[in-house]
Formats: sequence, structure tokens, C-alpha cells
Amino acid sequence: MTFERTYIDSENDAKLNWDANNAVMYSVVNKDAPNKYGEYRSFKIMPATGSKNYLVVQNSTTLGKSVNWATNHLYAVQRKDTEPHSAYPFNGFDPDVPVVDFDKFFDGDSLDQEDIVIYFNLGMHHIPDQSDLPNTVFSSAQSSMIIAPQNYLLGDPSRSTIHQTRINFINGSVTDALSFGVKQPTCDVDLSTTAPNLKTFVGEAYITKYPYHPDAQMIGNPGDGLEVGLP
Repeated sequence: MTFERTYIDSENDAKLNWDANNAVMYSVVNKDAPNKYGEYRSFKIMPATGSKNYLVVQNSTTLGKSVNWATNHLYAVQRKDTEPHSAYPFNGFDPDVPVVDFDKFFDGDSLDQEDIVIYFNLGMHHIPDQSDLPNTVFSSAQSSMIIAPQNYLLGDPSRSTIHQTRINFINGSVTDALSFGVKQPTCDVDLSTTAPNLKTFVGEAYITKYPYHPDAQMIGNPGDGLEVGLP
């Protein structure tokens, strides 16, 4: 087995997908700050629990260019004040000429030792089945990724914690278990104080997508059928 290290130097090559067998790992590195072993300090980015999906329908005539941010798992672009968002609430009004076309972010700028922005998609697919009736329970709808330090530390940080235990064995039997003075915490908790008062429920908040406005909410209470607009 061999390990190959390469660098993505341009935005033109920075539309990325997770490897099918997780044989590829992406890291954001600082070449100007190697540690004492010569390894670059970095942050590794990898998929975690759940699905790893992005937009299935490519070149959609309905969505047009409004969802160019959803065509891959991962993106890296050079940070610019003129590119603060990958999308915009009004993109759906004219999908072929959206307010923010994410695809235009990838114009060949260098990523080598630049401040960069990482975009990633946490998507999932749902195939309807009978257990969705009358309510869909998304118990399997999970998607996540990990951003973790790589080569920042010179050793295992858990070795520095006081919460360690050493177990001594002789001939397969435990002779001693040392906790180095650490005591297990104990407390009394009245769980009744943590229970929510469901009688104070006033309804669910609904926010319209088009046109989007954070203050234009509606409160719908399924108990009495009231619907109240908030200013």
C-alpha cells in the first residue's frame, strides 16, 4: 500500500466528491507552518455518520442554475468579500439567471496559501414507505461530516487528562485499579423540573419561502385552528 499526497491549487479543480471507498481524505493545510516533524498543520475533512448525497438531478430545466451549490459533496474557493453566500432566497424567481450563481465562484483563482472557504453538502434521499403514514419519521435521515485537527498536536491529547485509569493484571486477574485520585461525580436531580409544560404550547411557526422575510411568520395552532400573523 502506498500513500500519495497532492495539492489542489486552483478553484477550477475544487469541486470535489467523497471517494467511493473512503480512500481519499481532504485537508486544509498551511504550508508555512510545519510542525517539528516537518508535517503541515491542517484540518482534515471527511464524511461521518449517515448518508453522503448531493443533488441527483443534474442539469435540471426546472432548477436551472439556482442550485449549483448542490451538485457536489465539497467545494473550496478563495475567500472574497464579493462572494458572501453560495445562494440567495430569491434564486427561485429566475432559476436560469439567479441572483447568486455559485458556479461563477469557480473562476480559476489560486487556492495555494490563500484564505479559503469550504462549502459542503449534507444531503439524504428518502424513499417513501408505509411507515410514513400518517407521519414521516426520519429516524434514518442522518448526514454528517467531520472537521478535525491534523498534525496540530505532537501526540495523543488524552494522555494529558487527569481522568485516566490504570488496571494491573497478574496471571489474567485484576490486582489493582488506579484512578489517580479522580472521584466519580454524584448528584441528585429532580427530573420533574426538566419536563416541559405542554399547556403553554401556542402553535408552530411557519416562514414563507418566497418571498423570504425572517419577520413574516405565521403561527398555526392545530388545537384551535387559529392563525396569527406576526409583524
